[in-house]
Amino acid sequence: MPDSFLVEDTPPPPVPPTSAVPARPTSAVPASNAVPIGTAAPASSAAPTGAAPTNAVPITDNLADGVRRAARATAGRVALRHGQSTVTWAELDRWVDAIAHRLVPYLSAGPHVRHPPRIAIRFADPLSFAASYFACLRAGAVAVPLDLRLPASLLAAVLRDCAAAAMLSDVEGGRVASIDHTPPAPTAQVVAVPARGGGEELAVLIYPPSLAASGDVAPAAMLPHRALIANHEQLARVEPPIMRGDDIVLLAAPLPGAYGLNCGLGALAYHGASGVLALDGDPAVTCALVSRYRVTTVVGVPSLYARWAALPGLDDMLRTVQVAACGAPVDRALAAAFTAASGHRIFVGYGVAEASPVLTSTLVGAGAYASVGPAADTSRPIGRPLPGVQLRLLTDDGTVVGVPDDGGSWDSGPRGGHFTAAGEIMVRGRNLFTGYWPAGGGGPDADGWWATGDRAYADIDGLLYLAPRTAAP
Repeated sequence: MPDSFLVEDTPPPPVPPTSAVPARPTSAVPASNAVPIGTAAPASSAAPTGAAPTNAVPITDNLADGVRRAARATAGRVALRHGQSTVTWAELDRWVDAIAHRLVPYLSAGPHVRHPPRIAIRFADPLSFAASYFACLRAGAVAVPLDLRLPASLLAAVLRDCAAAAMLSDVEGGRVASIDHTPPAPTAQVVAVPARGGGEELAVLIYPPSLAASGDVAPAAMLPHRALIANHEQLARVEPPIMRGDDIVLLAAPLPGAYGLNCGLGALAYHGASGVLALDGDPAVTCALVSRYRVTTVVGVPSLYARWAALPGLDDMLRTVQVAACGAPVDRALAAAFTAASGHRIFVGYGVAEASPVLTSTLVGAGAYASVGPAADTSRPIGRPLPGVQLRLLTDDGTVVGVPDDGGSWDSGPRGGHFTAAGEIMVRGRNLFTGYWPAGGGGPDADGWWATGDRAYADIDGLLYLAPRTAAP
């Protein structure tokens, strides 16, 4: 059974929009005492150099192409920042090329089944993780991101399960070949590597984020390049834009999980935005990063917002933030507490690794969901399906309820009340995986539909609420 974003809630410790660009969604809540968040931040010495693009040129085959595009368009702009270390898009592109070259000998070695060789990625340093991930994509290898918390015995079992040809890592462990992941010297000549993978070719194996706690090797989701890019295309169709190239993004989610990997690193490359990696769980430290680097978008998890809600002066510290996004449903009490402290709403999403990962978001039709509701309400709204994602509920009596997307209408909706019955979430879209490693079983059916194992119900406006797997509203 797939793990939703709920199990990923354990993080390791601007340019003004032009008239040609749609207005941003803003997490600021209009109120007489609210800080006017949602306007552009003044320029600062911490701002990245180079004119950032406001809209992504479509990337059709390989997310690593986004790194190349950003390097050519805004070479000197900061791509990623962690602690005192920074890497520009041009530097990251050279680093990715250097590692991709080192992967070439492994592209024709070892038991590959019918897929490209698998390369395990396991880092304490997030910058090295990012460069290694994009290098795997560019070289045409299959990236296998792994949690640092995996015990030695489980790590060995995972490496056997995926038949890893080699590992990119800065920590000890794993009896497979180790590949040099260090960046090239500034004066070193690095030959550009054309992207080799794309389309339906396997790009990533995602093992469940609960793997370290369970102690068992659960099946890994097989994500092709097509699915990774499709989720960005779907998110980009949400109006107004959620993320743009001129954003400075605080990424506070575990990178090996589907949310941190694709909604974080993948989104930065797709849009050419600038990322601040916040892997320290200290709320004061992460808030200080927002203020120092004038962060405009936060990609976080519930625990981040819970810790922030207890900080005094939060509204001032988050004054440059325009979107506060969360990769898991939050209860109304947390949402209300955070809004009271910051003047912001938390826009939440629901998804699973098998969907690359986002399926629904409260950003879809955001204007209709401005209220967080009473704190005593225990429901967990998860928004509407993304454009390009079809969603229906299969109720216990076998009834199929088709949930409309934003602006759509019910084909068979709530009857005799304000809510539908709870049912299992069934989805269809180009962002879905092909199945579980290695044979591809358990994937979408012949018509493209896949059952998530999670349950939800919808209100009369089509807003979805996550439900316990065994209970109806």
